Amino acid sequence: MNNYLGKYIPNMSELTVPLRSLLEGDVPWAWFPEHDTALSKIKSVLSSAPVLRFYDTSLLTTLQVDTSKSGLGACLMHQGQPVAYASRALSNSEINYAPIEKEMLAIVFGCERFNMYTHGAEVEVNSDHKPLENNFKKPLFKVPPRLQRMRLRLQKYDIKVRYVPGIAKFLYIADALSRACGESHIPNDNDMHQDMEYFIHSVVSNLPISDVKLKELQEFNSDDPTMQMLHTYPMEGWPHHKCDVPPPLKSFWNVPNDIHVIDGILLKDNRLVIPFAWRKDILQKLHLSHCGIEKSKLMPA
Repeated sequence: MNNYLGKYIPNMSELTVPLRSLLEGDVPWAWFPEHDTALSKIKSVLSSAPVLRFYDTSLLTTLQVDTSKSGLGACLMHQGQPVAYASRALSNSEINYAPIEKEMLAIVFGCERFNMYTHGAEVEVNSDHKPLENNFKKPLFKVPPRLQRMRLRLQKYDIKVRYVPGIAKFLYIADALSRACGESHIPNDNDMHQDMEYFIHSVVSNLPISDVKLKELQEFNSDDPTMQMLHTYPMEGWPHHKCDVPPPLKSFWNVPNDIHVIDGILLKDNRLVIPFAWRKDILQKLHLSHCGIEKSKLMPA
């Protein structure tokens, strides 16, 4: 973050001398009061007014967003220089979101936090989560329920999501803000997410499956080790290589960001994922009406 903003700050090289001296190969690591002083001065100049620029309606507005395991960060920018910063902690329910849901939440937070600037303007959103680019190209009805609800909140904004590599390259500010949020900014779950949870449960209740079969589906999922492994991937991330995925789950390798979990049920987009042990029985039921292969594929389950 210091390297990113250093060109806007006078005498930055002098401020960082004590800290840069620690990076020399022949110097043993030792932290003294002068290093505390240097760090405090750097924090002060990074967050002081001279580093910020005025908002200009004639320039392209860029919104940098990022999320960490415990917080969200957003920075409104013009031509690579920040206009305003924002960050907040994740609530107890938000911490349990899948990675793609947290990244989408960061976009919602940034747009709504800077609504005075983003509403009515063309905004380029920079995110280090590449699947979000494709998510915004999908029709709304094909998006998972929680992402769908957040997309609805973004309908009033004219945004274009662009993938930008993360902390190692370009998103220094948003990344730093997401990790430096204060616990005093934790939102209230009841206030923030009651509407979203109602929406998600309404999606589940309207699935084309009876309550008895839905309970049976949940039991099959909980008893199947392979399906339990598939449950963990949306929340903890997929393996980096296809060879690390168990053979029964390789068919899901090309659609990892379409798989999500709601109330112990696996869905691909808004369609049920049937456990392996139950598939033979379901296939027989699908073909009872002799509707042919194409119409069978179009059925919801």
